[in-house]
Amino acid sequence: MSTPTLRWIPSVLAPDERQRAASALSTTERARFDYEPLAKRETFLAGRHLLRSLAGELLGLDAADVPLIASCPDCEREHGRPVVVGTDLQVSLAHSADAVVAVAAWGARVGVDLEPAGTKVDNLAPLIRTPSLQRWTRIEAVLKADGRGLRVSPDLVEFATTSDGDIGWVPGAPARYRVWEVDLDPAVRVSIALELNVPERS
Repeated sequence: MSTPTLRWIPSVLAPDERQRAASALSTTERARFDYEPLAKRETFLAGRHLLRSLAGELLGLDAADVPLIASCPDCEREHGRPVVVGTDLQVSLAHSADAVVAVAAWGARVGVDLEPAGTKVDNLAPLIRTPSLQRWTRIEAVLKADGRGLRVSPDLVEFATTSDGDIGWVPGAPARYRVWEVDLDPAVRVSIALELNVPERS
């Protein structure tokens, strides 16, 4: 099983780092940055900077040269799942008001979710019965790894404890994901979902 690589940074970049991040944006990323609400621009920039830096580190490329795209299957705007084109490197991104976290794995779909430690689950999903913040971050990580995100109802995600550890899945989909928490900082809760028993892909 692939071992994912995780990185995290503050959601607001230092001025010199911000300049490097902005210069590495693709044309479509720059367009998205420009149409994002002002309150979300810095987090978006930090997220793209982190994704590009992490993928570049693993691929041996400069951040600006990473073939990173995102496309929403519903509206085709660039705000869907990030994809590193032409490689077997799978990536996922999550953010809060204070931090951004990215994870990457070779050949296995991966998802990550990040929430502030004090978040009330009812505020995240008022119509979803989730007994804990950890369960919610695990659900989000599984749905991100699945690739459909919240187009799948969070209530559908199931979990079990097996010899492989804690496993999550979406009924009707063949993939199974090992799920666990990463202790980054007492102020945040982070869960990762990593695909198990990855089949050969053409």
